[in-house]
Amino acid sequence: MSGGQAGDRIVCAGCQQSLAVPKLRELSQLPLAEETGSGRQRNWDVSKGLLLLGGLLAVVSWTAAAWLRMPASSPVDPAAIRQNVAEKTDAEIYEAWRDHFSMTTVARPQMVIEKVFAQQVQLKRGLSIALLVSGGIGAAIGLAGAVGVGRRR
Repeated sequence: MSGGQAGDRIVCAGCQQSLAVPKLRELSQLPLAEETGSGRQRNWDVSKGLLLLGGLLAVVSWTAAAWLRMPASSPVDPAAIRQNVAEKTDAEIYEAWRDHFSMTTVARPQMVIEKVFAQQVQLKRGLSIALLVSGGIGAAIGLAGAVGVGRRR
């Protein structure tokens, strides 16, 4: 349709009805037509953003915490220890016990690899606790967003 058709009649291509085209000076007096969309509203507000942000934070944090809480394999291999003991004579085992373990009772000094492993386990435990807390904060944020979304409906 062009401006030259103002005041004329046109035929609708869809329904074949004859329609009157208003004159240009009459356009300002016509009521505004309501926009018809696809039925879906895409109006994001703070509540929906909080719901999404909090939910993502909770899921990511709790997943990472669960991954950090998975048991780690020990650097000490019991099978290798048993094999080394089996290869030694009784005299060599007694000598090792006398020189190293008899004075320390059951306890013995940690090897470097055991100290590193213990530090890693402690670090992972602390990180997982921090992630669990941040996931809880994320869940609280998401819950606040869900309450806001629920109030708007």
